[in-house]
Amino acid sequence: MLCTAVLLAACTPGRIDYVHVNSTYTPRQYATIPYTKAMRADVSGNPFDMPQKDFNRLVNAAIQPPGVQQSDASPYVIHFAFGLSAMSVDYACRASGRTGKGGGSVAVTAAFCRGTGAALTYLVASVDGITGPEDPRFRQFLRSIVFRLFPRQTEDSRENDRPCFMPGC
Repeated sequence: MLCTAVLLAACTPGRIDYVHVNSTYTPRQYATIPYTKAMRADVSGNPFDMPQKDFNRLVNAAIQPPGVQQSDASPYVIHFAFGLSAMSVDYACRASGRTGKGGGSVAVTAAFCRGTGAALTYLVASVDGITGPEDPRFRQFLRSIVFRLFPRQTEDSRENDRPCFMPGC
């Protein structure tokens, strides 16, 4: 199993430079979302020379699980700020991105947001060698970002997720 995870990580384009998981994130509630639910991309910035509306559509389509249709009514919002290599977790859900003129290297700050407050999860990532918006590596990069924004349960999170019946626990 570990070997498979290492091989998949080696095949994923780009790199994740930083990941933050807020203490209010509960894996039991959210971890299956990128595999089963429609998500909505809230996109700011555009690293390519294409209309913003078309780029927003491309990002929204790329982050959906196979067989799941995009929905503007989805409560699962991923904010993408393209062109940013760092942002405070408190502002990640409303960060403004930058517009570029053509691919190559793409930097992004992404956050799983429930409203405009602090992000439940947040990351900073980048990828080099992207030839354009239709590059399959760009779409793989976006999906890998989404997977990392919804971490699965660990032994520690399982302990913290247990119901508490006693006062003060």
